Amino acid sequence: MDSVVYSEKFADPNYATHVTTARWWGLVALRLADSAVIPFDFTSYASVMSEALATFASRLNCEQEQAVDLSALRNAIVHYGDSAALFHRRLTEATASHTQLEWWNRRLLLGERQLTLDKGLPHRPWYKHVVVGGGSDALYSGVSFPGLADCLTFRDDSSAIQSHADDITHTLNAAADFFVVPAP
Repeated sequence: MDSVVYSEKFADPNYATHVTTARWWGLVALRLADSAVIPFDFTSYASVMSEALATFASRLNCEQEQAVDLSALRNAIVHYGDSAALFHRRLTEATASHTQLEWWNRRLLLGERQLTLDKGLPHRPWYKHVVVGGGSDALYSGVSFPGLADCLTFRDDSSAIQSHADDITHTLNAAADFFVVPAP
């Protein structure tokens, strides 16, 4: 287990990693404190999701590939990307009044929450985020579409995979609609 003795003797004898981590988090805190608008950018999610879906589709076996239709999910990813791009365009054009900045920051904070599924992932209902999360077999590394990755890990049938893909599609479309609400 990690302890001070372990850190000092083996993991980080000169505390270089500790210092670097503290500096990095300090810089993040300074940038957040100095920014009038929270620096979140949801536009990159669409490209990450497209790549992840292509990887997932390549991992399906022949029987699953024929039975699972991912076209609606592909369309939802495009819709999400278009809506996020529109949201960020509108954000850059917004006036800097206190009321508007408050509204935009609230939308930015809630934007990430739109990517959660209330009932959770199929094999791990305590995990809610449908786009990124820890893999059940990946230990500490993250995976894209963790619920779909779990479906393959647990060798679910095509109907279970399709059901979760449909859940993700619905979640992404709702998140896309969240981004296009007009500003006050």
